[in-house]
Amino acid sequence: MTVERNGIVLDLQTRQIANRGQRVRIHRDDGARLVAALLRVMPALLDTSRLVSKAFGAQTADGPARLRDLVDDVNPVLRAARLEVRTVPKMGCTLFDLG
Repeated sequence: MTVERNGIVLDLQTRQIANRGQRVRIHRDDGARLVAALLRVMPALLDTSRLVSKAFGAQTADGPARLRDLVDDVNPVLRAARLEVRTVPKMGCTLFDLG
């Protein structure tokens, strides 16, 4: 299954994302689910509780902390494809195209 928006393509089976001629592979399944959820609503924000559910499959007490760690893990990979997950305090996250 692929998710495509604004020229950005994410293949969920291989966890590869392509943007502006750059291809990178997200190493974690939950990271790929996070990017897919953000890509579907791009450029809008997705609130933290919905992102936790999308990335990890369920709400947990430590969900927001796990989400912050996941964003920190995924962003260096995404930057190679000129993308970044940006966090807006008390509102949520968005996928931002750096190009």
